[in-house]
Amino acid sequence: MKKFTKLFFASLMALTIVTGCNNNGNGSSQPEGPVDYAATLKLDLNSGSAKQEVTVKNYVDGDTTHFHFTIPEDKVGSEEMTGITNGVLKARYLGLDTPESTGKVQPWGKAAANFTKTALTSATSIIIESEPLNNTWEKDSTGGRYLVWVWYKNDNAEDAKYHEYRCLNLEIMQEGYAYSKNDLTYRYYDVFNDAMNYANTNKLKVWGKEADPGFYYGAAQEVTIKYLREKQELNEETGQYEAVNHLEDYKDTAIRITAIIYRIAGSSIYLQEDDPETGNTYGMQVYLGPGGTLTDAEVGAKFCIVGTLQYYDTGCYYQVSGVKNPGFFEVADDESFRVDDQIYPTNPVTITYEDFSTRYEELTFANVRMEGLTVVDAYTTTNEESNSYGAMTLTCKDSDNHEVTIRTQVLKVDGELVVESAFLGKTMNVVGMIQPYKPENGDLRYQFELYSMKDVTFIG
Repeated sequence: MKKFTKLFFASLMALTIVTGCNNNGNGSSQPEGPVDYAATLKLDLNSGSAKQEVTVKNYVDGDTTHFHFTIPEDKVGSEEMTGITNGVLKARYLGLDTPESTGKVQPWGKAAANFTKTALTSATSIIIESEPLNNTWEKDSTGGRYLVWVWYKNDNAEDAKYHEYRCLNLEIMQEGYAYSKNDLTYRYYDVFNDAMNYANTNKLKVWGKEADPGFYYGAAQEVTIKYLREKQELNEETGQYEAVNHLEDYKDTAIRITAIIYRIAGSSIYLQEDDPETGNTYGMQVYLGPGGTLTDAEVGAKFCIVGTLQYYDTGCYYQVSGVKNPGFFEVADDESFRVDDQIYPTNPVTITYEDFSTRYEELTFANVRMEGLTVVDAYTTTNEESNSYGAMTLTCKDSDNHEVTIRTQVLKVDGELVVESAFLGKTMNVVGMIQPYKPENGDLRYQFELYSMKDVTFIG
């Protein structure tokens, strides 16, 4: 722990070390550094703002984190707490905007996300604080995220200033990983404005012309989904098959893949690539972002997709994001486009339990079918505040008594919710995809994802 924290905090300070003074362009003089504004702002535990000590559930990006949160007894069932689902508060950091690192990938976006994750991972205590001073938690315009100040400390740090609570929002700003929201109503506006001017004066990160060393600026590299997914590769020199991980090789790299859309669901499309030599199939999720679209996208359309291959920590899988729609006239090199007007077949490939249990990584997001599964048990999500209300987990057995887990989306027929009795004791063929998931405090697992009753055929 000491070695890790020493390196981390040494790197934090190294990021801001420059010398001299400069005019910020607004007539006031700004120090060029080093200046630690986060050390000057103190957490007032006696103020009227709402506060709670929390732990991290998921790291999303530089200015968004999901925390484990306990609803106060006097607020249970209140409108104020309707954004809390399964004890998780989705926090949007006040006062700043970091570059995108999920649906859209921008320079310094991944670096900002890593900065936030590193600070909170090493923290011995984290407190989130609301902006209002009337002991209320304020949601953003989406209604699903809460606007908070994030404070952390690390009692194990060798530098004593980290033994007191530091405002991570402000720290992100002073390091140049974010733009300011410039909202004069924020309580901490003055010090945030100073930190912004400091970052701007010293041309740090997003405020300067320095290239982000973790961002790929080059041309997209042409690859196939099979090449990315396949776990073994023939070494022509030795004649032996060797384990490979091309997904890791191309992480955070601009790639170009051509494949057929076999499913459109929410803000994502799913691509299918069949190997005529082996009969195997390979799949990839393309995340378009909230409200994202792809011109002329439909099931069976062949697309050339250009985007960034990234690892989505929350879902524990690789996906393509940062996809740009084609222009109206000429398609640029970094834009995706439909190859032709044809509709291609999107037939699922039948897999066995052996495939499911040994090739699950290779088959992630592939368009597959499993046959002869009998449902022996079922569990339904009953939390009405959850987006998964009504979704089911089906425990199935194949003809050889092997166990297969199927997770359904919220299934409806003619507007009516499909319930457990529709499946229990029945044998079926199902079409879907294999997806990873990680239970709370558990190891990474894989399950069969079922999207629609149209993908179910009951036997007998």
